[in-house]
Amino acid sequence: MICYGCQYINVLLEGFIVDFQFAKPKEVGIQDEWLISFLNRLEMQGLPMHSAIIARQGKICMEA
Repeated sequence: MICYGCQYINVLLEGFIVDFQFAKPKEVGIQDEWLISFLNRLEMQGLPMHSAIIARQGKICMEA
């Protein structure tokens, strides 16, 4: 699922709460097609992944 919108998520990281903003991939300079290709390549590798999160410029632009 690719996240669209301006939501925030709080994450507890090493005792500190970090706020992450969600952004469209194009807003942070990533093309949707690149993300889809990346996920397809991960799937072809057969890696036992449950989820993936891509962040750029301090904003989460993809959750899968």
